[in-house]
Amino acid sequence: MVEAAVSEATFRQVAQKLQKTRDIRLTGDPVKSVEVLANRYTLNDTERAGVLRHLIVEGDLRVYGRVNAVTHFSQDVEDYDRATEFEALGGKLSWSWPLATGRSWRMPPENPRSTATGVLRDSWP
Repeated sequence: MVEAAVSEATFRQVAQKLQKTRDIRLTGDPVKSVEVLANRYTLNDTERAGVLRHLIVEGDLRVYGRVNAVTHFSQDVEDYDRATEFEALGGKLSWSWPLATGRSWRMPPENPRSTATGVLRDSWP
């Protein structure tokens, strides 16, 4: 019973975080945004161009759109392991969006549920 309640509460927190990404627009140059992403996550030129292409074609210039561009590009990658890395990257990016409160961009721990308090938090140190 307790496990189900915690799981539902966790699910709601995750869903709320992801819903917030729908409203956060990418500011500045989308090309630069993808370049920063490519440099941070060591994407080669072909991968960078592919993610940018999906971002532009899909036309969703929000944080959520950038996550979708990354995961959509994974479907174009022939190497299964590398495609899986892009899927994982999309998941990481969906957790690391800057909050509307102005907090800086931060990566979560590998297991976002393993915090000092044992619950999900809005940001990570």
